Amino acid sequence: MRNNTFNIFTCDHFKKLSTTALTYILKDSGLYVPDIIIFRGFVEWMKANPAGSDHFPELLKHIKLNSISLSDVITAIRPLKLIDGNDFMDIVCEQAKTAKASYAIGNALTSPLDVEVNFNDKIQFSSTQGPIGVRNEVVTIDLQRLVMVNAFEMKLSDGDQSYWIEISEDNVIWVRIIDYSNYICRSIQRLHFEKHPVRFIRIHGTASEGTFEIVSFDAFFTMEQVNVDPETNIVIPSANVALADKNAIVIQGHDFNGPNVMLNGCTSDSTHTWHFIDDNPIIVQLPQPYLLDSMNLLLFSFQLPEN
Repeated sequence: MRNNTFNIFTCDHFKKLSTTALTYILKDSGLYVPDIIIFRGFVEWMKANPAGSDHFPELLKHIKLNSISLSDVITAIRPLKLIDGNDFMDIVCEQAKTAKASYAIGNALTSPLDVEVNFNDKIQFSSTQGPIGVRNEVVTIDLQRLVMVNAFEMKLSDGDQSYWIEISEDNVIWVRIIDYSNYICRSIQRLHFEKHPVRFIRIHGTASEGTFEIVSFDAFFTMEQVNVDPETNIVIPSANVALADKNAIVIQGHDFNGPNVMLNGCTSDSTHTWHFIDDNPIIVQLPQPYLLDSMNLLLFSFQLPEN
């Protein structure tokens, strides 16, 4: 049954189930199907079985309403008038009190559930299969359940980008967790923040022109100790971030013996980056903003050969 759960809740035979059979299915904690699908199937079952209305409140208790938008629940239930309004609100309030977010061990976007990523109300991709392309629009990720996360890892497409990210438990109240709209970002974004229960994630690309594109996106909970600024959630690194394997690049300057050599721990004058005095300086671009209070430079004496 668990391998065909989605089909069970959406087929016509589901409406013909007895109350006992439906109770057995709803109590199964191993159902790999979004709660909204279970809820919609239950609503259709109620419509087809109005004579069993005495059992409706008890059956509804087995559905995780706190993971579904409250407006969706009310819109579906209220017009039917098959459940007493007071009973309905008691169930909703009780579930809200006891709702707990599970910790996202590993990427929350690769669970057995179908994670939906939307813009303009259309599914764009599932899990981390990409890319996503957005022009003056918003990418919304629905994790299909409440999970505890404290980190995102997002790979941007080639080029400079800027963005901000907000999170929500209910798709109603949103909290801006990352705001890099005023920063130039590129490549892999390693984002950390205080743990939050999350179901919905919205990513706003703020590029002035062109398309904001995401190659992949991971959301997870990590035990790694990462210092962040409490006001901005900008990472305060304890180790060197000006490394090629941390996606830093040299965007201006002359590299001797290969690109980005000054970022790869070179210790001799056979590998270095240089510029002419009074000419354009060396510029290193980090992939995202960091709060730094120190840096080390290894300088070499370099003299051009006489003509």
